[in-house]
Amino acid sequence: MSIVVKQRPTTSPSTHHHHYFSPIPACFRRSISEKRESPVDAPPATSTSVYATDFGACVLTWTRTLLGRTLRIQLQGDEHRCSVDHTIKIRSNPLLFWRSQGSKTVEGVQILWDFGRGGFGSGTEPEAEFYLAVLVSGEVAVLVGDVAKAEQGRLKLGSRSGKRKQRLVLRKEHVSGTRFYRATATIGGGKKVRILIEHFDTGLRFSFNGFRALEVERLVWKFRGKDQVEVDGVVVSVSWDVHGWLFGEAGRKKKRGEGGDACGVFVFDFEKVVVGGEDRMGRSESVSLSSISSSGSSWGSSNSVLDWWSVEEKEMECGGGGFSLVVYASKC
Repeated sequence: MSIVVKQRPTTSPSTHHHHYFSPIPACFRRSISEKRESPVDAPPATSTSVYATDFGACVLTWTRTLLGRTLRIQLQGDEHRCSVDHTIKIRSNPLLFWRSQGSKTVEGVQILWDFGRGGFGSGTEPEAEFYLAVLVSGEVAVLVGDVAKAEQGRLKLGSRSGKRKQRLVLRKEHVSGTRFYRATATIGGGKKVRILIEHFDTGLRFSFNGFRALEVERLVWKFRGKDQVEVDGVVVSVSWDVHGWLFGEAGRKKKRGEGGDACGVFVFDFEKVVVGGEDRMGRSESVSLSSISSSGSSWGSSNSVLDWWSVEEKEMECGGGGFSLVVYASKC
């Protein structure tokens, strides 16, 4: 059964307006409409990107701390290739000395970076004017950031970057908030898909690129589930597990982290769809919904959405060609 969802911008539920007097002057107060239309959420504290390369899986993990950022680089090659695990510290305080650009050779793997003018904003990763390259035997395994800057900058890569074959297959983000949680997925061709997860009193809402695509009611019975949405011809499987949000304070008091009871876990699997050699994701704002909703009880012995997803992840690693985004959302 296919249900077409009409396009409509994401907004917060309507509220009744009441006239009241406030001791705070109006010029210092935010309007009610502004509060409805501008949900506040915390940026990711940790993000992980997994790339499939000719040399094995390359994992880049960014962490935001009080002193700046750290970048952990892991290259997990096969038994005939080199493996590496190295961390770069990036200081945001100008009074603290750190190398904004440089190179490092670890276990035969060369790492080149330049974060000199990259602005980080409030997120974990640089927003512009940076590059990071991982080379194995003189060949580029992974190159992220400004490719032109990398090829023409101080650390010239020359023709070595032309042979690279990398594909982003998995991304994980750790976010926190009270009601709204944001994430961004990058599909083939560099097209970005903005995802908004909203937790209201009795359910969940999922929006893509500003348009609501899926709503889950009676969350107390459907704290685990799976659905499919179609965004401009691209099928996206949406899985959720919010058991830790709903049942007891004990879960929230436990250590917050990957797979912890205090987190809501959301998985977005983007199916690869190519028409005429072009990735169709994001060309228009049309959103449709094909419902295959399931309640938590129907998943039998599965304890977490990650249990269901692990099988699909293995299929993806065998050449499915898609992309998966995993969001761990902690309640503030």
